[in-house]
Amino acid sequence: MTHAILFIITLFSVSFTTYSNVNQFIKQLQKIEVSFIFLILFAFTIPILIKELRQLCFLKQIGIDIDFKRNILIYFTGLSMLVTPGSMGQVVKWHFLLKYYGEPVSKTLPVVTVERYHDVLTLFTL
Repeated sequence: MTHAILFIITLFSVSFTTYSNVNQFIKQLQKIEVSFIFLILFAFTIPILIKELRQLCFLKQIGIDIDFKRNILIYFTGLSMLVTPGSMGQVVKWHFLLKYYGEPVSKTLPVVTVERYHDVLTLFTL
C-alpha cells in the first residue's frame, strides 16, 4: 500500500515537471526570498525538536534511559513513516526500543499511544 502511494506521488511529480513550463517554474523559484526559506525551516524544526524532547520525557517516565542522540534517531525513524494511514508507521519505534534496549512492546506501546493522543489533542485544540 505504501509503495503504491509513493509511486503515485513520484509519477505525479515527474508528470508535473515534464509537462509544465519549466522556465516559468524556475522564474517563480527565483522570486522566493531566501530569508523566508530559513524562517520556514525554523518553523518546522522547532516543533519536531519539541516532540522529540516529549518522547524523551515519556521514555524516562517509564524507566527507559536513552541518550539524546539515540532518541533523535529513533524519533526520526518513526517520523520517516509518517505517510502511513494515521501515522501508524511510527510504531516502528517499538522495534528499535526492543532491539537496542530490550524493552518489550507492552512497555513501549503506551508511549506511542500517548504521543498520538497528544497530536490529536493538539489538532482539536487548534
